[in-house]
Amino acid sequence: MSDTLKEENKEVQNKSDITQDIIDLDISEENKLVKKLDHDTLSLNGAAYKIVEDYREAIDLEMIEARYSDFLEKYDYIVGDISYDKLRLRGFYYSKNKKVPIDMRISSLKDYLTEYCSFGCAYFVLERLEPKRKHTGSSKRKSKPNQNKKNTQNKKQKNLRKFDQAKKREKKTKPENKNQDKKIDNIGNKKSFTKKGKISEEYADKQPASESKDNKVKTIKNQKGETKFKIRQKNKPE
Repeated sequence: MSDTLKEENKEVQNKSDITQDIIDLDISEENKLVKKLDHDTLSLNGAAYKIVEDYREAIDLEMIEARYSDFLEKYDYIVGDISYDKLRLRGFYYSKNKKVPIDMRISSLKDYLTEYCSFGCAYFVLERLEPKRKHTGSSKRKSKPNQNKKNTQNKKQKNLRKFDQAKKREKKTKPENKNQDKKIDNIGNKKSFTKKGKISEEYADKQPASESKDNKVKTIKNQKGETKFKIRQKNKPE
């Protein structure tokens, strides 16, 4: 009986070990970003992707797990090429999307493989099956330019209004400036005229006594009757 009990205990322990291994596998798979749902679909960060092409069995879940980034969620296709045992991932859009450059559309895949990938390298193509998430980095980036456009338009309108107001002010001030210039010229002329008048009056005051009528002039002559000099005498004040 002891031998049978020992064998039963061993079987129970083995079963318990197997169940723990299964639990550990399940926990590790839940934490992984990249999972294989079936033969034709993969799950990348909770989103389902269809395996469009797997050239030379390029799909390696561990390599994709190490290289995957949330930045790839905005693309419709994910292309991975392997060269020198290193995986490179790149995103592409649908060919219908005319808003993106031609080299970012899936129709230019052959050009990408021939120009940027090593000759005959292994590669795979994944197509996104689920719709893109609404709250992503790409949607936030698209909203910013629209806000910037509105801000720039408002600034332009404000600047135009200020420019028009400045023009109106200039038109109003121009005739006043002309009148002020005329007044200044007239004032200058008046000042010059008054100065000349003052100078003429001072000059008249300083005229020699010979030109005044009241002053007397005596001439002294020699024996021959020639004038030697003249003496001017001012009249005494009365």
